[in-house]
Amino acid sequence: MVDYSFNLSEVWAGIRSAWLADDEIRLKLGQPDGIFRAWPNIPVTYPILTINASTSSKGTRNPGIWLANAQINAYGPDPRKLEELFWRLEFAWSIPVRRTTPLDFDHFRVSRMAFGQRREIGYLRLQDTNQNILHHTFECNLRFALRSAYAPTP
Repeated sequence: MVDYSFNLSEVWAGIRSAWLADDEIRLKLGQPDGIFRAWPNIPVTYPILTINASTSSKGTRNPGIWLANAQINAYGPDPRKLEELFWRLEFAWSIPVRRTTPLDFDHFRVSRMAFGQRREIGYLRLQDTNQNILHHTFECNLRFALRSAYAPTP
């Protein structure tokens, strides 16, 4: 019997690494490593992105296919920069609409990445700096397969 258990955080860590390897995304962020899993507890330079995994489920037709949703949050003082980040993600990373090749990682392959509509949540005031930053959010829907489901282990 094949074990299909895995840690979903590995999927989001792989996607984060792929996005940080994209020069245009990295240049639009306030710092080179500006994508976090949750709100950072360290001083950062804005804009930043956070990836909050919300749900995952097995596909119905193939036990090795998984579906996952995440909320992508963008924070920064300039709404144009947040919009540029959103459009870069949607333009370069929508699989298979814009990017025809899947993302291959050690243990899984992402074959579908779709982004939902961007929503402006509003301004937040940071307590330590008294700075106002804008918060935008959008959904990211994934379809991925574990390596054991599409490439048998020797």
